Amino acid sequence: MQKVSLSILAVSLLFIISACGAESVPVQQQQADTFGQTDAIVTTLHNSQNSLDWGGTYHGVIMGNDSRLLNAKLTIDYDGTFVLRYSYINDSNNVFTYSGNFSWNSAGSAITLDNTNIPRYYRVGENVLIQLDSYGNNVMGHFPGTFQLIKNME
Repeated sequence: MQKVSLSILAVSLLFIISACGAESVPVQQQQADTFGQTDAIVTTLHNSQNSLDWGGTYHGVIMGNDSRLLNAKLTIDYDGTFVLRYSYINDSNNVFTYSGNFSWNSAGSAITLDNTNIPRYYRVGENVLIQLDSYGNNVMGHFPGTFQLIKNME
């Protein structure tokens, strides 16, 4: 009986000592990304950049810098390059092509195309790129979430 009590006491002391030395790790922390949005960063660091199959070609309608609607096809590659082809909705005869590099924001949730002559900010989701405004913020007003490029699933 005395051996059992000593064993329980020893195990309890080991548990208490190990618990005292453990550091607490926050499950989430808030971090403002370069686009002024606040994203929850989980300590496992899963984000669009490292958790999604984001490379590929996306198509849809986006808003041009001149506020005209564009039929767009955007290809983003894992090597950090992009090709954007677009035409104005009412003028499909003239196709414009831009290519270059893109970069990720610090939260790994959005990309910036390196060319300032084109719509350049996009939040990356599961098989979708959501166009952000000219400052990299979510589009507000009459059009929130309207301008999206959907990934080709070929």
